[in-house]
Amino acid sequence: MNLKYNTEYGRFSKAFYLEDFTGQKLRQNPDIVSEKGNLAFASALWRFMTPTDPSPSIHDIVFGRWEPNTSDLENGLERSFGLTTKLLYGDEECGTARAQQRFETYKIVLESLYGDFDEYGYNGAGDCDGMGDIPDYGAGKQRSFWEKDTKGFQPECILVDYETSYSLYDMNDYKRCVCNEWGDGLPDCQSSPPYYENWTVHKNVILSSYQSTQQYELPLATDPDGDSVMVSVDLTNISEFSTFNPITNTITFNLEDTDTQPGSYSAEIKLYDERDSSYYTLFIEVIE
Repeated sequence: MNLKYNTEYGRFSKAFYLEDFTGQKLRQNPDIVSEKGNLAFASALWRFMTPTDPSPSIHDIVFGRWEPNTSDLENGLERSFGLTTKLLYGDEECGTARAQQRFETYKIVLESLYGDFDEYGYNGAGDCDGMGDIPDYGAGKQRSFWEKDTKGFQPECILVDYETSYSLYDMNDYKRCVCNEWGDGLPDCQSSPPYYENWTVHKNVILSSYQSTQQYELPLATDPDGDSVMVSVDLTNISEFSTFNPITNTITFNLEDTDTQPGSYSAEIKLYDERDSSYYTLFIEVIE
C-alpha cells in the first residue's frame, strides 16, 4: 500500500516522526520510505488504517465498519474488494488486467487461509470498473479534522466534517492545532503554550428579572509562567445594565429601572500581558 501525493507523505511523516511538526521530513525525502523496511511497513499500516476525507479507511471497508449510504449506492459504491482498489490506486487502475490479477491473488490467499472464498470473501465486485466518485456526503464523511474553536472560552480546537491541516487520526495533530492556531507553532508546543490554561469562563450567565442585582466574578488568570495577567471587559453591548470592577474582578448586573428585554446578550473579555492576549465572549441570557 503505497503513499501518494504530498498530502499523504506529509500526514504520515507527522505520524511517524513526532518531532516533524510540519510534515516536511518525508515530503522532502520521500525515497526514505522505500529504503527503510520498518518505515515501508509502518506506512502501509498507516495507509490501511487511516481514512482520507471523504473516503473511508481500507480497514473499515474490510471489517464492515463502513456501510454505504444512499449517496454511495447512487454512485455504484459497495463494500467490495474493487472499492479498496479504487481507494488505494485510483480510477486509473479500474478495469485493468493488473486489477483483475490482484483480485485473483486475493482469492487464492483467502481460500488458502479459510478454504471458502464465498463465505469469507466480499460479496461485491472484484474490480472498481464502473464505480463513480466518492461522494462528499457518503458514509465515509465524518467529523475527523480539528479546527480552531473561535466561539469557545478556552484555547481549544473542535472536530469538523471538512478537511483542515489537522487530522483526528494523526498523532499529536490536536496539539499542533492548539499550538499553531492559538500560539506560534512548534516553539509553543515544546514549552508552555501561550494561553491561560487555568482561566475558565462559563458559557452562559442566566439573569432573571426577579433578581434585580446579580454579580459575576471572573476567575483570576495567570499566564503559563504563573504570573498574573490583566483583564479588561468590553460592556458596550450590555452597558445599560452592567458595570465592571477591575479591583474585585467582578461584573455587576442590575436589571432594576432598565428597559432591558428578555433575550441574548454578550460581553467581550480580554486577557493580556506583555507578550500575548486572548479574547473570550461571555454570553448573558436575560429571562423573565
